[in-house]
This record gives sequence, structure tokens and C-alpha cells, in this order.
Amino acid sequence: MLLPKIVCLILFFPLNLIISFKKSVKTYILNIYHISRNYLTSLYNKNNFRIAV
Repeated sequence: MLLPKIVCLILFFPLNLIISFKKSVKTYILNIYHISRNYLTSLYNKNNFRIAV
């Protein structure tokens, strides 16, 4: 009874790691994307403001 549990742990532990790793990478990339987009937008708005003034 103990052996199948160990086998399941060995099989599913790397899978969980991979899934959580993928999620963290995805959120990391999304965060970078949003930060860079906000930065570019603020730069663009500043330039437009200067042009308007």
C-alpha cells in the first residue's frame, strides 16, 4: 500500500514543480510586460504633453 503512494509522489512532484514554475514564469513575463507598457505609455504622454505645450 505504501509503494504506490511513493511512486505517485515521485511521478507527481516534478509535474507540480513544472506547473508552478510555468505559472511563475508566466506571471513574471506578464509583470515585465505591464511595467514596460506603463513606462512607455508615461513616456509617450510626457512627449505629447511637451508637444501640446
